[in-house]
Amino acid sequence: RRQLWQAQQWTVHLFSGNGVRNDPLRDLPGLLEIDSKKGWDLKNEKIYGVLLWAAKEGRIKHVFGGPPAATYSPLRFRQNGESGPRAARSMHEPWGLKEGLGVEDEARVRNENQVLFKMIWLWLCAEAAVENKDPGGPHVGFCLEFPEDPKLYMPEGPHRDACVSTWSTEFMRRFVEETGMVKFHFEQGALGHVMRRPTCCLSNLGLSINGLKDSRCWTSKEDGQEVDQTIWPHGFRITLADAIHEWNNALNRVVVKKAMSKTEMAEWKAHVERGTGRPARRVIHRDAYAMSLDIAGPFADRGRDEVRGRKYKFVLAATYLYPKVRDVPEDEPLDEEEGLDGFLADEEDSEVEELDPVDDGEMDAQEEEWKKKVEGLKQPMEMQMLRFCVPLERHTGKEILECIQDLYVKIRTMGLPLTRIHSDRAREFRVKPVKKWCRERDIYQTFTEGLTPTQNAVAEGHVKWLKAQARVRLQATELDKELWPCAMKHACQVHNARQLGLKIPDLKFGSVVWVKSKKDRGPFDPRWERGVYMGPADDVREGHVVRLDDGLWLRTLHMRTVRDDEIDEEDEAEHVVDLIEPTRRVRSKTKLSDPEIHAMKVGERRALVDKLLASPMWESKEAKVERPQMKEGDVWDGAAYLNLGAYQHGGITSITAATERFAQETELAA
Repeated sequence: RRQLWQAQQWTVHLFSGNGVRNDPLRDLPGLLEIDSKKGWDLKNEKIYGVLLWAAKEGRIKHVFGGPPAATYSPLRFRQNGESGPRAARSMHEPWGLKEGLGVEDEARVRNENQVLFKMIWLWLCAEAAVENKDPGGPHVGFCLEFPEDPKLYMPEGPHRDACVSTWSTEFMRRFVEETGMVKFHFEQGALGHVMRRPTCCLSNLGLSINGLKDSRCWTSKEDGQEVDQTIWPHGFRITLADAIHEWNNALNRVVVKKAMSKTEMAEWKAHVERGTGRPARRVIHRDAYAMSLDIAGPFADRGRDEVRGRKYKFVLAATYLYPKVRDVPEDEPLDEEEGLDGFLADEEDSEVEELDPVDDGEMDAQEEEWKKKVEGLKQPMEMQMLRFCVPLERHTGKEILECIQDLYVKIRTMGLPLTRIHSDRAREFRVKPVKKWCRERDIYQTFTEGLTPTQNAVAEGHVKWLKAQARVRLQATELDKELWPCAMKHACQVHNARQLGLKIPDLKFGSVVWVKSKKDRGPFDPRWERGVYMGPADDVREGHVVRLDDGLWLRTLHMRTVRDDEIDEEDEAEHVVDLIEPTRRVRSKTKLSDPEIHAMKVGERRALVDKLLASPMWESKEAKVERPQMKEGDVWDGAAYLNLGAYQHGGITSITAATERFAQETELAA
């Protein structure tokens, strides 16, 4: 608090949450984090009063945050009677429904509206205080992060039409128009978020994230973990921190008004011409159909897989980039004769026909459409990445060529081309057989300048990813470290299945499975063998690799998690069998009854007996008559008897008095 009080510039982070590790926003000067979880509630008059006082004194230089927006979630506006929370807003009442809201929803809507307006009012007060001292331009940085308008990314339908967004309100439109701020549309999944999460930021900072899309084809929460989706990803925090630092540097820049002398100009020109090399920056427009290679190792633990006799020390890591798949409409069919006659007529006519004057409005519309198409071409193409790994005993040129050929065949079987191979300047990548093979297939081979891992950052990052995935899988299943090749291959296969939209096996790496024994066995030997699941097989279509308990590796199409003949001994004592006497003899082939239907009938009989026993008819006078159960038997204590139904005595046929009195019980017994 003392450092904050002495600081002349405050950077206010509203709704900061619990925070994350290695947060780059913590390095901002005069950072003040406001959140109810930390005891700093924005609705507290004293806390908000201190912020307004700081804004009035001109101490606040930046205001940014992401207000809560639970009542704007599209899940609240689902149609067709789907289960979920009820809608608390509508298109006609975007700030909350006036009727029909519960106490909890009404309080949540009021809270979200208040904190949003308080954040905007705080910035307006800080901007007005600084503008009085130094007129001109924006003086206080501002960044409002809020969910994207569902109408910009959801498919057309009644669900999208019912969704409400604060960006479509008249208040927000006027605020953007008056302040001249810029909207940045992006997906937080492209910056490291676990979900795609379309987002819109209103800011006067220089954020370089507009138009970023998540290239992942399939996303989900991590197994067994509850992820707080409101936490900003690390990539967005870095971008926001860089923009604030750039803003502060621009305010503190030194302007040199005097002109350079001839000597200074010559020295500056020589300095620029000498240069410092190409800067290592993030590539926005990436090359498609390119494969990046890198070799990792040697590892201290020699690896093993299903190939007999192999002990691996290295691994070849490969990544492949290709454009995100999109539906391309087919061309309209043309009449062959009409199209051909018209084309030849244009070639043969020599006279120039007079053209009809074109309306200026039509030309302007075409020009605007053309500008929109050109602007769309400037946006980076969305890419997807496939990951591969090949374990190696040695990394000679011959083995590397065989691995590249195998990877080439895999990519071609997916219907994708390969135009370029990029790697470092290792000798095994630059041998003549590899270069000759690439030339024969029109594949362009590129290299780094040497000892510069940043120029092959994609493959280097893939190596780190492989090591992390193998470590997590081996530690979770407590398997030997020598199985790291299987863990790496399983991670790559699961990732590629998600990118291509294929079915992912439900089994996890290292799960216990049972396979049918293929050994010679006698009539009393078990038919199933226990093993550990090692992942899909490369050379068997839809096959699996299993390592048996005796160390044997097996490729199989038939794998189960429970044996057919497996019996749980603990459940034997609780098993109940109903012995029912047969009512008739079966004299021919008959379909057996379904066990589930039989169980249902047994349950229905038990329920019927319970209802009859709970009936008050056993307390009646007719039921209290004591009778022997047999002619020569004794009388039971507390027994009761009732005759329900019809009787015939001589020539008289009628129903008993108990039947008339207890008609409902008679129907149940019938």
